[in-house]
Amino acid sequence: MIEIKQKGNFKNLKKYIGQITIASTFSSAEEVTKKCIEKLKAATPKKTGLTAASWDYTIQSNKNGITTITILNKNIQNGINIALLLEYGHGTANGYWIEGKHYIEPIIQEAYNKILNDTIQEVIHK
Repeated sequence: MIEIKQKGNFKNLKKYIGQITIASTFSSAEEVTKKCIEKLKAATPKKTGLTAASWDYTIQSNKNGITTITILNKNIQNGINIALLLEYGHGTANGYWIEGKHYIEPIIQEAYNKILNDTIQEVIHK
């Protein structure tokens, strides 16, 4: 028979995890997000320029130190987000298919990777 006994508490572990959470709030989220928005504006197809000019973002941190970055395009026509039509493609009223440009995902993925790598570096160097 194997018997396991545990004595003590998780006070030190909780303290360590709390430090990691604080360290990983990612201090340059604003800078990376602004660059991402600039790249999205530059990459957006520009028939009128309205969709390219409609990129925006919010950055919110909660009490647990978790930062949420929301990137959105505010060009909504008849309830449809035009940036998504340009990204994924769409059908026209007369039956044609307009192929998507696939310009959003690579830019968002690049920003995500930058944030992930920078956050890891912050945690390692704390």
